[in-house]
Amino acid sequence: MHEYVTAFEIAEAEAIRRRHSDFSADEQQRMARAIVGMIEG
Repeated sequence: MHEYVTAFEIAEAEAIRRRHSDFSADEQQRMARAIVGMIEG
């Protein structure tokens, strides 16, 4: 369960950071895949 909480916190932090900077679509997809990989991992 702890892994899910940590992954959620990371995803939330990324979402906040993303609002303050402009990543390309490719970069956003890479981050999303990394976060999903951590959740499923």
